[in-house]
Amino acid sequence: MQNKKNNNLPWQKYAEITGIIIEMILIIGGFVYAGIWLDEKKFIDFPIFTIVLSLAGVGIAMYLLIKQANRNQ
Repeated sequence: MQNKKNNNLPWQKYAEITGIIIEMILIIGGFVYAGIWLDEKKFIDFPIFTIVLSLAGVGIAMYLLIKQANRNQ
């Protein structure tokens, strides 16, 4: 029974890493999109919302990445 479980372990790790990557892309992309939308809505020449929300998205994605990495150790 354990041999069967160990054979699936590499594929489970790949699936987990792929899920984390997709999660990060969606979080960062969503925040960037929201920033662009807000900048266009407020008619601001300088893209302040895009910059701030992009950095917030990266921060949140990194926080979740570290949290998931600590959970899996």
